[in-house]
Amino acid sequence: MFTLELEGQAAPVDSLLQWTAHARLGVVMIQPFGALGASLAIQLAIASYGAVEEARRMRDPHYAEIYLFHVGGRWGDFSLFDFWPARREIFLPDDPCVTLASLNSHGITHLLVPDGAPTDIAHDFKEPEAAMDRLALCLAYDPSGAVRGADVVLSSSDPAVLENLRDTLWPGYMLEEPVDPARRADPARLADHMRWRAALRARLDEVGSAEREPAETRANALLESGKISEQYRRVSPAWALQRLGRR
Repeated sequence: MFTLELEGQAAPVDSLLQWTAHARLGVVMIQPFGALGASLAIQLAIASYGAVEEARRMRDPHYAEIYLFHVGGRWGDFSLFDFWPARREIFLPDDPCVTLASLNSHGITHLLVPDGAPTDIAHDFKEPEAAMDRLALCLAYDPSGAVRGADVVLSSSDPAVLENLRDTLWPGYMLEEPVDPARRADPARLADHMRWRAALRARLDEVGSAEREPAETRANALLESGKISEQYRRVSPAWALQRLGRR
């Protein structure tokens, strides 16, 4: 599903995240659909979550421990990237101290932050130390999918990966599709699906057409090519914690 390059050399895909049974991904997003620039890292985390202790995951399936932190606004629905149930998308003010507190409260071990200049902020006492003690990997990403000084490249031409990108930006058709028989046969699954439909419908107009345009332009080009490649840069936890606000 994915290929990985580290510092220009092909590498085993599982060598990037080095996921464990209790790992948790956090993605900080500061602009409309910005986290689509990290779509492959998000989906790699989902796949890794299922692969760790696979027998247990198959026996007791549930959604991956991934969390999306909308900072300073509501930047678009990402439930189709398995940020579901709704509590996995967290809406925060543009306050890096509040964002760091939320990252710590959610026990984030793998953190994706938008690249850019640091925010001049003095975090609350011992909050950075709590995060740095726990964070196993931090990556800088860019909404364009191309980060400066990249040392990580993830790629995929899997149709399912491309579908997640498409459906996140243009999900309306899914609300008109009939509910499949498998869901109708299971009351719990059906109830969850109907909750998801209602939540998605309520957020269809969360991002205006002009704000969506950069993400849609990039997505159209990727869908036409049939392949996604995204660049990231490995950064220290201290570096990442200075980039938790809008800039």
